[in-house]
Amino acid sequence: MTTSEVETLTAYLDSITEETKAAKMKWAKSNPTTFVWKAPPPGNARLSLQKVVQNKVVRMASGLALKSTINNYIFQVVELPSGNTKLNCNTAEQQQASLREPLEKLFDAISSNIDREGLDFLKQVMKIP
Repeated sequence: MTTSEVETLTAYLDSITEETKAAKMKWAKSNPTTFVWKAPPPGNARLSLQKVVQNKVVRMASGLALKSTINNYIFQVVELPSGNTKLNCNTAEQQQASLREPLEKLFDAISSNIDREGLDFLKQVMKIP
């Protein structure tokens, strides 16, 4: 992915994050670290965002070992109904590492919305005023 393409994708991700914060895009949790959004009809796309936590052990010159945790993200755009992956971004790849921050913001926005929806549902079920 070229620098220009990464910049364009970053702008798209910022827009998706704002749409998500405004609850205009409803994401579903497919597992604890993966969210999916399907375009409404007549849309023909599915977006997915997965958080991958990687632990590393870094040895210092002194021999001391330090544990480091890195959050990487995998973002995919899939054409439906064919299932063809049209875009695949992985922040573990050096060329796409600059996408980590915008993808983290999107992941956090999605998580917040899903948590809020869960609490609203609990309130409704429990008939809490």
